[in-house]
Amino acid sequence: ITGADQTLIANTAPKFNFSIGNNFSYKNFQFSIFFAGQKLTEYASWGGAITGLYDQVGQGWNAYYPEANQRWTTLTPNSSIPSGLTDPKCNNYQNASNYYYINATFLRCQDIMLGYNLPDKLLGNKKTFKRVNISFDVNNAFLITKYPYLDPQIDQSSFYPLNRGFIIGINAGF
Repeated sequence: ITGADQTLIANTAPKFNFSIGNNFSYKNFQFSIFFAGQKLTEYASWGGAITGLYDQVGQGWNAYYPEANQRWTTLTPNSSIPSGLTDPKCNNYQNASNYYYINATFLRCQDIMLGYNLPDKLLGNKKTFKRVNISFDVNNAFLITKYPYLDPQIDQSSFYPLNRGFIIGINAGF
C-alpha cells in the first residue's frame, strides 16, 4: 500500500448547512419555530469505541469478541472490520479505514415559542398597561438524527450535550 492507494474517505466539514424558521399569529396568539441542521457530515467514532477494536488485542483491553474475531488479518483479508493490531506497520489497515466514520446528519429544533397578548378587557379601564404578552419558549426542543452519541454538534471528547432551556416571559408595555 502506497500513497497512490489513498483516497478521501470522509469529510468532517458539513456539505450542506440549512435552517428554516417562521412566525405565525392568529388573533391574540403568536407562534414561532426555528430549525437548523447539517447534511452529509461524517465523524470518526472515538477510535472505534463502539466496537472496542481500536484499544484492544494484546493491550490488556477487552474487545467485543464477534467483531474482534472477524477483524482484518492476513487470514481474513476481505474483512471490512479494521485490524486490531497496534503495530505501527499495520496502521495502514487500522487507521485509514472508513469503518469508524459515522453519519452525523441532523435536524435540530432550536427554538419554539408560544405567546398570548392579553385582550384589552382583561387589562381594565385604568390602562395601567398598554399591552401585556405572556410567552413560553423552549430552546433546543428536540433533535432528529441517527448519530449514536450524545450530540452530533459537539466534539466527541465532550460529555455534555447542549442544554434544553425553558423560559416563561411576561412583556408589559406602559
